[in-house]
Amino acid sequence: MGNLQAVLTRYKSLEEEDVPSDELSVNQRNKDTHQDEDTATYGKDCDVKFNTAAVVSLSKPFPTETNDINITLNGADEFNGADDNTDTEKPCSSDKENKRPVVFEVDVHDWNKPIRKRSLSASRFVSKAKNLITKSASSGKLSSKSGDNAFIPSASNTTACVIAERKVLDLKRWYTVSRPQYQKSCGPSSLISCWNFIFSTLGYGSLPPITQEEGLTILGFKPPFSEIRFGPFTGNTTLMRWFQVLNNHFKVRGRSFFVYKPHGRNKTHGTEARDALNTIKDGLNNQSVAYIYHCQNHYFCPIGYEDVPTKAVNAYSGRLAPDEVETWVLIADPSRKYPGIHCVQWKDIVTDLNCQNPDFVNIRKLDKGIQKRKTKKKGGNLHCIMAFQRSSYQRLGRGKSGYNKLKQEETEKQLSDSETNDTEDHDSSSEDTDDSN
Repeated sequence: MGNLQAVLTRYKSLEEEDVPSDELSVNQRNKDTHQDEDTATYGKDCDVKFNTAAVVSLSKPFPTETNDINITLNGADEFNGADDNTDTEKPCSSDKENKRPVVFEVDVHDWNKPIRKRSLSASRFVSKAKNLITKSASSGKLSSKSGDNAFIPSASNTTACVIAERKVLDLKRWYTVSRPQYQKSCGPSSLISCWNFIFSTLGYGSLPPITQEEGLTILGFKPPFSEIRFGPFTGNTTLMRWFQVLNNHFKVRGRSFFVYKPHGRNKTHGTEARDALNTIKDGLNNQSVAYIYHCQNHYFCPIGYEDVPTKAVNAYSGRLAPDEVETWVLIADPSRKYPGIHCVQWKDIVTDLNCQNPDFVNIRKLDKGIQKRKTKKKGGNLHCIMAFQRSSYQRLGRGKSGYNKLKQEETEKQLSDSETNDTEDHDSSSEDTDDSN
């Protein structure tokens, strides 16, 4: 810094000297003007107006090694500035001082050091994990933080029967789905699907399977079926009554009931979501029960479910506790404009069934969330899950069964009527005419 202060002091003395402007040539004046522009910034910081180049010296003493860089600019004329014609007027300055070079010293001592590259190989991470597991196993203690990661489950004892306790899908339910449907015929098409699974050879019955056209003809409809708008007159209890019409036509016996309907007409009093889920799981494992799920403007058929463990170590385990799994329901769709099988979480189905007007959830478009219906009606919900079941005893002819079996059938019929009369008669007494497909 001493050299820099000496330079600044010298330039201040040069500023104070009176140099006649008429003695300076025009070229020298232009040269000084350009030099002032180049050094304006530096002059502002030092409160000094520079007319010539300056000498810059770093305060840090640099080592004089071979890797140091010295840059020298011999600008004697630029440094002298306008002193060519005024050498006699400046006795305090000498040529040796005016020809002082500009030196920039840059320390590049650290530039030649090699750059260390970190190794990103995965082998060292694997070895650390193995060492952790070995130490934990040898000590017999696993920390709670690394317990799940250190445990290595084994699937040597896992069989298909064990997995089938959590993953249920009967392919015959999928085979009997009447897909594609007619426009607005999701209700009758779903009903035909359930009936074929219960009573036809395509499912677990003994009768020939029927098409949706045969079923609609039995129910009193005439072609063209694509021009019939089933939505305005197809409701929940309407499907139950049609199920009974088909049973009477083919001389078979069955019953229908609501599994879960928390709001609106014919709601299931005292049935919680967990109880309904257990009933549906038992029914999907039963060959004589089929389901229809009434959602937003649509009917389709649940055909299976999966209890997904919340922990990855239970991926190949059998049946788990309810709080250790999340249930996903597989639903077959008769509409060709949607996927053949939907996989929906049970909690989303519960949300749909527990909404009340004007709020609703479209289970096939969950990305839209809870929406509002344009209606003045408040409260209630038509969405529900219905069950259709084959009775354990069927009507038999006199020639095939004999007098004893006929008497037994009549006795069982009286008992069954007394048990199911309240549900069936009450449900079929009214229709959900406000329902649409």
